Amino acid sequence: MKYPDIRHKEIPQFSESGNIWLIRTSILFQLKYKNKTDTDLLADVIERHSETGEFFIDKAIGWALRQYARDR
Repeated sequence: MKYPDIRHKEIPQFSESGNIWLIRTSILFQLKYKNKTDTDLLADVIERHSETGEFFIDKAIGWALRQYARDR
């Protein structure tokens, strides 16, 4: 939240890094944003990784979506 101007530069780089932990971070970093969640960015990252079959990525996607639904 402190650096919204770099979010659209850094998060896609994390998402495309090939490192599952950076990908997971790119999905989870908005967990506490509540109504300030950038849904376009979240949807983009989730769509890119929704079919990886990687347990920790799938778990992060579920967690992010549940939290977003809860905060709405």
